[in-house]
Amino acid sequence: MNHKLRLLAAALPLAFAATAHAVEEAKKDAAPTPDWSWTAHVDVNSAYYLRGITNTYGNNKWIDGAPAAYGNRGGAKAANGAGDAPESRDPALQWGFDVNHSSGFYLGYWGSQLTYSYDRVGKSFDTYRSTALATAGTVAAKRAAAGAAVTALNPAPFTYYSNSTSIENDLYGGYAGKVGELGYNIGLTYYVYSDGTHSNAPESKLALSYGEFGAAAQTLLEDTIWGNKGDTYWTATWTKPLPYDLTFTANLGYYTYTKDGTYLGSNDPLGSCGANTYFFVNGCYLSVKSDGVTANPDAHAISGGFRHLILGVSQPIGATGLTWNAQAIIGGVNRFNVRQDDKVTAGISYAF
Repeated sequence: MNHKLRLLAAALPLAFAATAHAVEEAKKDAAPTPDWSWTAHVDVNSAYYLRGITNTYGNNKWIDGAPAAYGNRGGAKAANGAGDAPESRDPALQWGFDVNHSSGFYLGYWGSQLTYSYDRVGKSFDTYRSTALATAGTVAAKRAAAGAAVTALNPAPFTYYSNSTSIENDLYGGYAGKVGELGYNIGLTYYVYSDGTHSNAPESKLALSYGEFGAAAQTLLEDTIWGNKGDTYWTATWTKPLPYDLTFTANLGYYTYTKDGTYLGSNDPLGSCGANTYFFVNGCYLSVKSDGVTANPDAHAISGGFRHLILGVSQPIGATGLTWNAQAIIGGVNRFNVRQDDKVTAGISYAF
């Protein structure tokens, strides 16, 4: 009997230790996820096309080799020495990070190199406006003087707008959650360009998602040199996992526009630009065909239009943290109904 008691006494501490260990392991397994999490990335892309704009934001398409009479042939009305779009024709370094809270709130930042100066483009508006308002005489004389002042900013070899490039900085935050299988996202983005003039503005975001599909509406809340207050960018997306860790994405974009704003539309600081003529940041420009003479009535301010269809594929490169991607951009039209070029881009991203 004493022998059995001694065995029991020896076994009890081991049993309690095993139980305690199991409890501790269960506590570890049941530990709550951290309240905060973050991710970051650095990317290099072959070009940066903003929301399907591959050629021009204005009412005359950029045409290389067009006659001197044509107003957007790369030099006469250039923002980057080769037309006023895209944001970067050259390979662009991009970067960003996201911070998420378990409650659903999030903050983030995204940045990109550009190949022209939002500061100088914005200041060309100031030059136009101040000259037009200070010049005596008829409206035509005022506009002629203002146009000459803007042209003088960018003499040959037409590098004024590309000698001091800007950085785009997107600061955003919001709340994301789910109701059953339906996801929702309410957010705000503030665009800050360094350096920039008349280019910084907030934009609201409302988005829904269900399984592989999503839809969003993003509305600009102030006039800028790249958009008018009330412009809304509508998107529908489909994301489909494929074999071999490939992911296919389709992004359909549509825009509804406020036709007239401070920097874009049918009116300059003096009033209406006239028939078939539209204000584009630093002047009233007649919509013409590629000969530079024949009026182009198809290029006019519109209230909405198809912007793009972007088809993409991406794939992680093993366990390196790198992901490659390629996109085909099927161009739509800009706010002046000018057809955009179809383009293909490629890039690589490192996430950490």
